[in-house]
Amino acid sequence: MLPLLARVYWYTIEFGLLREDGQLRCYVRDVTERELAQQALAEGKARLDAIITSALDAIITLDAGQRIVLFN
Repeated sequence: MLPLLARVYWYTIEFGLLREDGQLRCYVRDVTERELAQQALAEGKARLDAIITSALDAIITLDAGQRIVLFN
């Protein structure tokens, strides 16, 4: 695990003006875990695509209804 300051953190920031009192509100949300999960998913998909496109044998994946969902 990286030291606390060596990691990259992702945040979303939303601003909103409240009509009742005219105050500006700012909401900051840490979305680091979501971003890391999306990156891992993209890497996994790229790895699967590379395996399927380079395979010399047929690869066929069926879902629960016996429909083809993936093939090379």
